[in-house]
Amino acid sequence: MRVAIPLEEHQVAQHMGHCPAYLVADVKENRVAATAEVPNPRHGPGGPPPIFLAHLGVTHVVGWGAPEHLLRILSQLNIQYTLGARGEAHQVLQDFLSGTLELSQEGTAVDCDHHEH
Repeated sequence: MRVAIPLEEHQVAQHMGHCPAYLVADVKENRVAATAEVPNPRHGPGGPPPIFLAHLGVTHVVGWGAPEHLLRILSQLNIQYTLGARGEAHQVLQDFLSGTLELSQEGTAVDCDHHEH
């Protein structure tokens, strides 16, 4: 499994598509085997973000919020997502893997009115 968490200053970013970077973790036997911080190309080379994550081999995204169009694309790419996560990204990853991640319903929908989709 490869998990991506949208990052902003080591915390889970509020918007999955506009975060500065992603924490990408390779997970084997429910343990973190390796992590890397990967810059978000946004809509540049390798983007948009769901396509970029799919090219990285991401199978799961854990984040705070995302607009509906981004969630649709993730689903079409067979990338599972969990929304409503907050806090320090490495701790969120550990909590996700251990099944103890507490989620907030506030983060499940993010308006994205900065451009047309």
